[in-house]
Amino acid sequence: LIGAYGENSNQGSAYIFQSTNGGSTWSQKQKLIASNGNSGDLFGGSVSIYGNIALVGSGFDDNRLGSAFIFRSLDGGSTWTETQKLTASNGYISVQSRDLFGYSVQLYDKTALIGSNRRTVYIFRSLDGGSTWTETQILTNLQYENFANTVSIHGNTALIGATVDWSPGSAFIYQSTNGGSTWSQKQRLTASDGNSGDHFGRSVSIYGNIALIGAYGENSNQGSAYIFQSTNGGST
Repeated sequence: LIGAYGENSNQGSAYIFQSTNGGSTWSQKQKLIASNGNSGDLFGGSVSIYGNIALVGSGFDDNRLGSAFIFRSLDGGSTWTETQKLTASNGYISVQSRDLFGYSVQLYDKTALIGSNRRTVYIFRSLDGGSTWTETQILTNLQYENFANTVSIHGNTALIGATVDWSPGSAFIYQSTNGGSTWSQKQRLTASDGNSGDHFGRSVSIYGNIALIGAYGENSNQGSAYIFQSTNGGST
């Protein structure tokens, strides 16, 4: 799943590619667009795919309130259909800022993480195989600027980045102990040699007990990435 948010006067789109030979070659299967798309929506600014579900963020949709779209395939990935538009339950637009719900998205199994510009991550879950998705929890951290600008999830662990120009940056581990029903913060991760402007946390990825966190501004923008590991089931 590959986003192209600048296409068609920034209305945006996303492209499905598929391999039928174990990954040796890939071919484009379908171009996805929002059913209610308009110029400037930036549909495809963030994308994630898991199994037969595709999640596409559109952070500037609805006057920058933002949204995210669920697409499903029922034929092994050959064709995809928009099935639901996700929005924040507490979304609002003010003069000072915009929500930008959908600025970051990540999908794993029956759980979707959707970040917004309000230092907030929204948890959506599906209990019917992906047919319908419901907001179940809001994770907010007002203390750290740009919390939720990047998100990643694997299993019962979520990794959320928070980075700004005037601080080294950080990332937060959240964990669920009840199958994804509720999530709580476990730890704030920082670089051992962090400096202002490093942008630690501007890119994040988690898989199993390994977290990978990018810091592209480190060392005069040469950049680096940091590996974190848990040996006790994600507690530390």
